[in-house]
Amino acid sequence: MKILRILEDAELRIRRVESADDVDVLRWNLYVAVQDVLDALAVLFSELGWRKPPSYTRLVLEAEEGGVLPPASPPL
Repeated sequence: MKILRILEDAELRIRRVESADDVDVLRWNLYVAVQDVLDALAVLFSELGWRKPPSYTRLVLEAEEGGVLPPASPPL
């Protein structure tokens, strides 16, 4: 279950962010956690036989349209 491993890594990084005192550590772990989630979406698209969109923005939007992700909240 590659997706679960990717998401577990993202969760661990988010926990590191919660306890980080160093801004660089916080930024890096947050960045990698987001990348992990995007990678998991790409793997899911592949497993579903969907064409991977050309950008991360389209990846998220198509995941929402396909019911893989709940619709995003409107911007504040």
